[in-house]
Amino acid sequence: MMAKLRLEKITKRFDEYFAAREISFDVEEGELVTLLGPSGCGKTTLLKMIAGFVNPDSGNIILNGESINTLPPERRSTAMCFQSYALFPHLNVIHNIAYGLKQKKIPPGEQQATVNTVLTQMGLGSQRHKMPSQLSGGQQQRVAIARAMVTKPHVMLFDEPLSNLDAKLRESVRYEIRQLQKRHNLTSVYVTHDQSEALSMSDKIVVLNAGNIAQAGTPEEIYYQPANRFIADFIGAANIIKANISRAEQPGYYRVSTSMGGFYVSSSREPESAHCWICWRPEDAVYIPESKKDANYFTITVESMAFMGSHTEATGHTSDGTGVRLQLIKKPSFKTGEQACFYLPENAIVFLEPVI
Repeated sequence: MMAKLRLEKITKRFDEYFAAREISFDVEEGELVTLLGPSGCGKTTLLKMIAGFVNPDSGNIILNGESINTLPPERRSTAMCFQSYALFPHLNVIHNIAYGLKQKKIPPGEQQATVNTVLTQMGLGSQRHKMPSQLSGGQQQRVAIARAMVTKPHVMLFDEPLSNLDAKLRESVRYEIRQLQKRHNLTSVYVTHDQSEALSMSDKIVVLNAGNIAQAGTPEEIYYQPANRFIADFIGAANIIKANISRAEQPGYYRVSTSMGGFYVSSSREPESAHCWICWRPEDAVYIPESKKDANYFTITVESMAFMGSHTEATGHTSDGTGVRLQLIKKPSFKTGEQACFYLPENAIVFLEPVI
């Protein structure tokens, strides 16, 4: 079922603590929007307000053009998938999935047909008569998702659904959730503190920090064009340093002076000040076998290297002590303690907020 969800200036305060401060964003029909942020940033409280378990102090939650602020949870046409699965331990898989249909007084024949369809879609056909205690963590999560989906809610709400799974299972269930969401065009809000989960699954990410939206955008925008130091540091790894910036002769180009050296930078985002924080991602630096002193080249003394299989992570420092993090595709020829030269492409540097 198609649906659009809108939050308008949602505010929620617990004593002196703001769980949400004038939060506004849209979830388009069939879109998966992830609320991402550190513990205590307000993401689960937002999800509970959408579901109706917590009331906002002010603002509007609008579903398909109508405010649902005053509706109780059972009348909101939302379905929640919990971190703990919340399966009924005394009911088998079929009866767990059918529970919502029974509450809605759907005829038994229709219940059975709907449950059978969802069992097939979720790959749970052979588990239909098992009790929750007989299922693996991944299977329990699938049952929880099936139970939520079967009532055909307007909006699916996921509260850290993969946090209880081991790393390998988390990856496969993550893929399954995304495929199901796309196949059934489910309008979904997904809460997680895991950056890789958010980047790989989302149509849009809303990054929260202390009850505020720090940035909202596509995964690519959030990763490659972070709005500030918090985003750059929280999403993936980043090298963040101070810089003096001046316009170059060519439009859209800047000369950037840092403790690491000088850089010639192409950027569609204008710097907010001549003295800004800048960042670049560890994977953007390219190893150069022969040392160069030109713009966009820098040399470090290598402090550590860790072979990670698909890449090698390295750290080092420049001659003035600036720390550098690197991520190299192949195992490099240099060793710990040696000097190594790197090239930073013109479009690698991102301008952040002014230095105060």
